[in-house]
Amino acid sequence: MRRPLNDEAVSGVIGTVLIVALVVIFAAISAAFIFGSIGEQEEMKVVCIWGTANPNGTAIFTVQGGGDLPRVEKITARYSNGDSEEIFGSRPSAGDSATTGRVVTGERVILVGSFDDDTQQLIYDGHF
Repeated sequence: MRRPLNDEAVSGVIGTVLIVALVVIFAAISAAFIFGSIGEQEEMKVVCIWGTANPNGTAIFTVQGGGDLPRVEKITARYSNGDSEEIFGSRPSAGDSATTGRVVTGERVILVGSFDDDTQQLIYDGHF
């Protein structure tokens, strides 16, 4: 005589797997909110600048354009040693050029744009 199959054990395993999956999904969502992965993202701004080295060791930067160029209020250069200087003031436009006030040979130069919505964003990063 054959014994009937017991399907109750299968139901218990499936239930346990589903509960564990729900707990893992809930933990992942909670961690994303806690660590800031989900939420409001800052808008990336597009400004194009070209930088080249001058023979005297300074750098010259030329504004190429970009969709957010009209929103730029000023552009500041930041140097490896922590110093900074304003390169472009009061709303630069395409074709404008500016030269650093110091020798930058062997240095990393970062240009940071200040925008009309009181935000700042890196717009150039180069090593001369």
